[in-house]
Amino acid sequence: MKTTDKKTLGERINALLTRTIRFVTYDIWRITENEVSGLKELYINIIKTIILAVRGFQSENLQTKASALTYSTLLSIVPLLAVLLGIAKGFGFQGTVRQELFDYFPGHEAELSKAFEFVESYLAQAQGGVIIGVGLILLFYTVINLISSIEDTFNDIWQIQKSRPWYRKISDYLALFLILPVLMTASSGLSIFLSTLQNSFFSQYFFFTPLVELILNITPYIITILAFTGLYISLPNTKVRFVNGLVAGILSGIAFQFFQFIYISGQIWVSKYNAIYGSFAALPLLLLWLQLSWLICLFGAEISYA
Repeated sequence: MKTTDKKTLGERINALLTRTIRFVTYDIWRITENEVSGLKELYINIIKTIILAVRGFQSENLQTKASALTYSTLLSIVPLLAVLLGIAKGFGFQGTVRQELFDYFPGHEAELSKAFEFVESYLAQAQGGVIIGVGLILLFYTVINLISSIEDTFNDIWQIQKSRPWYRKISDYLALFLILPVLMTASSGLSIFLSTLQNSFFSQYFFFTPLVELILNITPYIITILAFTGLYISLPNTKVRFVNGLVAGILSGIAFQFFQFIYISGQIWVSKYNAIYGSFAALPLLLLWLQLSWLICLFGAEISYA
């Protein structure tokens, strides 16, 4: 009797899997707009989008492209930070931008500190006249080449054959680096302003305190979502609908923050890596973080395109 029950349960599971596979591979693509409406139509569209994104991710070999972007990012970290902090220093925002980077990427304090040491040496040499002309050109070229690689990958996802001309790349990318320090400083100023209000004005009105705490807690999520949304809308060399970019930005931003939480919570890995790699333990962890971050970013791009 027990054997019969188990067999029946197995047959039910097998039948359910068969129906599910048939639905996602055949039936769902035969449903027309006239047959569904309301929430059911929304669910169908979400499932279709996810299926198309997964298919595109596999067919376009985006895992390999994420690895290539990881390698390019690793080589470009110091020049990237040098350009960002150099521009921020011109505005007087260098300290604020540095602190914001530490806040945006918790769990990477050691890597950022080491990178900042290289950057400060880089900028000091530039001010001293050691790096001039060709050196500065190579510095900007490295940064522009990294963003151009990201754009090319996005263009492949959107099936765009033609990239921006070089003069557009230079002007658009430099405009981005001019805006970033200002936005990061504004974000820091907003957080400080809300914290000050919470400790002074809102402390007298207890019903406001949970609201302010909620805003402060979700601020990193909002910033990450806006960053991904801006990336998906502005970087491909085509017009991307705002809604598509926003939906993909929300999903990617939440996934990225969740991964950050898992990464920070799993810092026990560091002690295991220290026993094997010694002082180089930060490198494999940084590579893992970069790889998974690019996978999240590119899958979000597939969702935006789908």
